Amino acid sequence: MDQVKVPAVQEKPTLDAGMTGQQAAPLVVTAAAQEFAVFLGGLLANDDPEGPHKSRVALRRLLAALLAFKPIIAADLAEGLVARLKDYFKVIGQLRDADVLANDVSGTAAPKTLQANADRVRRKTRRRLLHKRAGRVAGQIEKRFDGTEWRRRSRAAKVLRHAPVSALAALALDRSWTKCLSHGADLASMAVAERHELRKALKTFRYLCEFFASLWPDDQAEPFLATLRSLQDDLGKLNDLAMAREHGLVVGDLSEGTALQSADAAWARLAASAKWWV
Repeated sequence: MDQVKVPAVQEKPTLDAGMTGQQAAPLVVTAAAQEFAVFLGGLLANDDPEGPHKSRVALRRLLAALLAFKPIIAADLAEGLVARLKDYFKVIGQLRDADVLANDVSGTAAPKTLQANADRVRRKTRRRLLHKRAGRVAGQIEKRFDGTEWRRRSRAAKVLRHAPVSALAALALDRSWTKCLSHGADLASMAVAERHELRKALKTFRYLCEFFASLWPDDQAEPFLATLRSLQDDLGKLNDLAMAREHGLVVGDLSEGTALQSADAAWARLAASAKWWV
């Protein structure tokens, strides 16, 4: 397939402490939806393996945005969108896994076989996404959040909507960080599946940090985020190694011991860190 130039993603909104929750929610949610639309367009038009990866990242960011503002979003809207986006995430995930195997591993299966499988999965993924009308979701989100119908009407939600957005941000960060910590502090003793769940929880937490870090002064979040990015890199390597083993393959010259040691040290530092969002 010919490569089609994908439009650039628009600049992400920067929140300030003077915003209320109801001012911030449409900005963050619709920007994340637009980002997904851009990368989905690339996935549908190009064979670049970065297309599925970036589409999944954008979907995670959009899901994280909905999670953050869920207390003030109408329940039927939030639940419907989350279910729909998780469905797209699973569909694209099959292609992402096939691309990783085809491009990042070698071993018992011939590379041509792996690439042929990735090409087959790519065609199937495109058909399924078109059938599920994934390309329409960004426009539908923008339409729903342009006005007041998206707002939850309860008294508690009204209080949060009119409160500084930092109140909602702190709630979302607290919930997400507590979920990360619930997986335990010792990476070496975790089963592969448990480590993978921690990795997913950390991704959501990172996107929440990126949405809301500007609400706290003096770049308090940056040292924390630098360690978090390093940890996620190591956990990604460990995940690739685990997936390769499942298929009887190896991933280049990656050392599981080195990646696990580095990840364990980074996770220990993060777990012991003070919250920067209080």
